[in-house]
Amino acid sequence: MNLDEMKANWQNASTGQHFQKEELNSMTRLRQHPVLNRIRTKLVVEAVAMLALLFLFNDAFDGSSKPMHANVTLIFGALLYLGSNLYSFFVLQHPILKLNIQDSLQHFLQQLYRIRTWSLVASILYTIGILLFFSSNVVFDFKKLLILGAIMVAVVVFLYFSYSLWTKWIDRIRLSARELLGEE
Repeated sequence: MNLDEMKANWQNASTGQHFQKEELNSMTRLRQHPVLNRIRTKLVVEAVAMLALLFLFNDAFDGSSKPMHANVTLIFGALLYLGSNLYSFFVLQHPILKLNIQDSLQHFLQQLYRIRTWSLVASILYTIGILLFFSSNVVFDFKKLLILGAIMVAVVVFLYFSYSLWTKWIDRIRLSARELLGEE
């Protein structure tokens, strides 16, 4: 096939759809991405639930009768968890921050590692805060210790799966970046 045939095929390949510049801009905007919309919805639901917990923990859950360290741990863990999620969302909304694609991808991968670490640390502290708050006035017998142990095992399993999922996502992005940049 010569160059003229390729040009003719290219011209004939039109789908008949012509988009205005505004439509193309809206389609390529990252903020409109469906995954980010789902993350935004999850973030709003979690934020409302956490803020409701923080506003109601004193009255509804007798926060005034709990030890101060349990209250502080719960508040700090919830705020750190919420802050970690907000940071993650803003990083995902703005993945390109450098002048060239290679530097931008490296920076994005570094931010993903940081997000993974903060996400896991925030989850651990929030879980500790919840467990400490709700178990601070409980007298533990053997059955209650078994229940607490089962909860702890479930939390460790959850954290393992969360770490694995983050690692899988980061590895997939790192592999895609290597392929894009022509590295092996």
